[in-house]
Amino acid sequence: MIQRSSIRCINIRARWNSGATAFKWPILARVIGWITRTMKAKWLYIFWGGMELLYLGGFCYLSISQGDIPFFSDLRAFVLLGEEHGLVSAVLFMSYLALNVSIIFSLLLFFLGSDSVRYVVYVQAPLRILLAMPSLVFLPLVVSFGDVIYAEALIVLLLFSEVLKVGSVHFYRDGFISVSK
Repeated sequence: MIQRSSIRCINIRARWNSGATAFKWPILARVIGWITRTMKAKWLYIFWGGMELLYLGGFCYLSISQGDIPFFSDLRAFVLLGEEHGLVSAVLFMSYLALNVSIIFSLLLFFLGSDSVRYVVYVQAPLRILLAMPSLVFLPLVVSFGDVIYAEALIVLLLFSEVLKVGSVHFYRDGFISVSK
């Protein structure tokens, strides 16, 4: 007999005819549901917080190992080269800076278990795609183990990473996934 406590609430209803709040990607819902059920309640936020911490740790380590100060050296390089490249470099640098600051905020919000982290993730997703910084920070390492790095594979993995993060955080509510409202 199935105990009520062991049942995870996954409410996926595809109301194709009504069109109102219908979830039209059942395969993605199953993948996200499986990941969230597997990780259970708080572990989902701890996982994504760990990915943010891993990114920030790697970023700081690489800057310090090159003799630079994290963020300050990037700002200095932008000031020196920004005049040559104009508006495009300013937009990209501001996006890069906004993403890194939002990663610090999302790291804190993930570890605190705040539901408002979902809004930070929504803002991060287009910036991560624009700057090619996947949420699953180990993906570029996995792709680089081969002799040839395919740009298409990196783009697909980047998009997969962002859809997975946004989907898992968006549909995660009070310890279960609810896809329909």
